[in-house]
Amino acid sequence: MLAEYCKANSIRLLIASLPELHDVNHYRFQRITDLLRNAAKQYGAEFVDILPYVANQRSSNLWVTPSDVHANALAHDLIARGLFAAFERHP
Repeated sequence: MLAEYCKANSIRLLIASLPELHDVNHYRFQRITDLLRNAAKQYGAEFVDILPYVANQRSSNLWVTPSDVHANALAHDLIARGLFAAFERHP
């Protein structure tokens, strides 16, 4: 298992939950995020939830286009900020 391998080899394991971007203001997948958080805790991995980093945006501001809701440059910047903050908290 990945967590065991990382622990045995002194590798830092960080699990990040990237939110589904259709509607970040009324997020419908918190249950999935909670499952990931619990799994990370169970296996001794660090966890970061990226939703708080994007939740103050209009969802459409995070999309490539209205027909392509993949993360655009703004969303990637906010995701990077969340990941960077997680790495800073636990050097």
